[in-house]
Amino acid sequence: MPNKKIRVFVADDHEILIDSLGAFFQNDPEIQFVGRATNGGQLLERLGIMRPDVALVDIRMPNIDGIEATHLIKSLYPTVKVLILTGFGNRRFVQEALNRGADGFISKHMGGEEILNAIKRVYKGDFVILLGIAENNSWQMELQSTFQPLTKRQREILCKIMEGLSNNKIAKDLSLDTATVETHRANIMRKVGAKNVADLVRITHEHHLCD
Repeated sequence: MPNKKIRVFVADDHEILIDSLGAFFQNDPEIQFVGRATNGGQLLERLGIMRPDVALVDIRMPNIDGIEATHLIKSLYPTVKVLILTGFGNRRFVQEALNRGADGFISKHMGGEEILNAIKRVYKGDFVILLGIAENNSWQMELQSTFQPLTKRQREILCKIMEGLSNNKIAKDLSLDTATVETHRANIMRKVGAKNVADLVRITHEHHLCD
């Protein structure tokens, strides 16, 4: 039986870019180009029909931008990997997109082979930042090495912590044992770099982790 192809959806407000990527994908036996959108509203509507494995999402789109679209995709279709596609590199935008659940960030100026490789990597579960901007290499390397996205379960527990629930109550609500919740809580604190609960609350609000 042939290997399953990676189903890829592209959302960008430039049709020419989508056409170019679609034509390039046709030459790769591991990729299947399954759909397109030119704004955030179309993206969310069509993802529900196409259910791709990976969505390439432009950070600047009409209607709903790529950062907010990422948050909504991860809420509605958590199995879809989101690779943010951008024409510029800005640490704040990168960090914000990653905090909203993006699985990677790649520049539109990267070559086709690099984009294909990034798609395959995020599909396998890797975390990718490829912006190709020399002056930003230091912070790109820092994010690549230190940023650890929260899992779906960890985000769920974090948001319950933000509601003021105790570990026992969270465990009961999620049908977990208290020790498991305590372990998740410790891992969440470590991943976001929080020193205490007040710090965790601040970071959660600053980066919209529960919005």
